[in-house]
Amino acid sequence: MVLSCIAVSIFSFNCSMSPEQFDKSHWNEETQGPIPTFAETNIEELDLQMLPDSGAYYLYHESDYNDNLLSPEKKLRRLYVLGFNITMAWYRQPTGGCNKPGTTLVTKTVYPEFFLIRLPKANELIEEYNFRFIDKPEHLPCPYNISLYTPVFK
Repeated sequence: MVLSCIAVSIFSFNCSMSPEQFDKSHWNEETQGPIPTFAETNIEELDLQMLPDSGAYYLYHESDYNDNLLSPEKKLRRLYVLGFNITMAWYRQPTGGCNKPGTTLVTKTVYPEFFLIRLPKANELIEEYNFRFIDKPEHLPCPYNISLYTPVFK
């Protein structure tokens, strides 16, 4: 039961554990340093040239758990606490249409949540949390109104 509670609480609030309680139970600031916050920068259009060539990219796939209760920033903190050194992340909410800023045209395609993270090197353990390794993306579905997240250490 305890192991399943931890597995389910990775991205959800199940088992009555808040994100802060989870972080404190898995991280020792005295020996491991501070947990970063993740600064959010809005990007009107994400150009593939903006993505660094180095590092390993992982794309999030929907899970069976109700993990949409956590914000992208809290998900990134949770992953960091679990040992994943996230250097950058890009996020777009699910959308019922794609709209290039400055235009009135909207596609009728439904786009799921887009959540791409970059680690300094490959770490297959992150696949346990519904992230799948991808080569540097060659195509971005609806690359508009993306949030860039970068770690900030206080």
